Amino acid sequence: MKCAVSNCTSHNGQKESCSFFNFPVNEELSKKWAIFCRRKKVFNARTSYICMKHFKKEDIENGVEYEMGFAKKRILKRGVVPTIFKVEVSNPERKERSVQRENRRIVNELLKQNDAEHKSAVPVEEANMETLETVDLTNSDVPLLDMSNAIETPTSLEPFFETYKTPFEEIEDLETKLEKQQQEIEELRKVNKKQQREILIAKQELEFIKRKHSYELKLLEKQVTTAQTEKTSIEAKLVNIFSKKQLDVLKSEMNRTHWSISDVEQAKFIYTKSNKIYNYLYNRGFPLPAVRKVKAWLNMKAPAAHLKDHCYTSELLQ
Repeated sequence: MKCAVSNCTSHNGQKESCSFFNFPVNEELSKKWAIFCRRKKVFNARTSYICMKHFKKEDIENGVEYEMGFAKKRILKRGVVPTIFKVEVSNPERKERSVQRENRRIVNELLKQNDAEHKSAVPVEEANMETLETVDLTNSDVPLLDMSNAIETPTSLEPFFETYKTPFEEIEDLETKLEKQQQEIEELRKVNKKQQREILIAKQELEFIKRKHSYELKLLEKQVTTAQTEKTSIEAKLVNIFSKKQLDVLKSEMNRTHWSISDVEQAKFIYTKSNKIYNYLYNRGFPLPAVRKVKAWLNMKAPAAHLKDHCYTSELLQ
């Protein structure tokens, strides 16, 4: 993959990270891109690319996200056109040599300026010394100077060089700060990668829990369907054996039951034939009225004709 711009040597085999962008699908915008390439020969825009060096930073939609490691590739804003034709060839060695030459030039200018100021100051001091009046120290009226409290004046430029930083030193400070910031960015990228891995693991665990829950839910639904089918089949078979009230007793296990006349007559018949068999069936959970109720019903007279459609209840025992 090579950049389609004339005189641009960018290709995907370089060590430095360089993104390449396809020509847009819009024909008018694609023509603008092709004109910018300044190619003498006609080329196929569909299979050509332009590298990121010909676009401004503002043309990249996710530039900050990509630099921080949150995006996998750079994305151009919609409708942008490349504007930077001459790309500066980055050569670290040449750049470093040019910086050193500039630093040496600045230091030489400072030294020349310092020498010129020093030479101009010497004649002035000699002229001042000639105009000074001589003082007769033998005269007692003239006060002597106390040299113990005299203040020494700096005669060198050492304090100046101690406080003044050359451009080379400023560049070194900036490079140190830049390295520190790059280290911080690298640490943040490591933390971001770690968090991304943790998020990926959490998503995988959540997906596994969802699949497990879905499988268990389907299994329970299948078990419920099977139980419903078995229940319906058993009820269909028990209808031929038990009455509706007896089936209700088996389902709900009600303590207070309104037995129908047919159920009462059936219970009386079984108890009359054999009370032992009746007690055995009742103790085994067979849906029958209690023994004391059956005894009470046996002591009662037969129900009237208008009570045939009604049920024997506990109120009849009173």
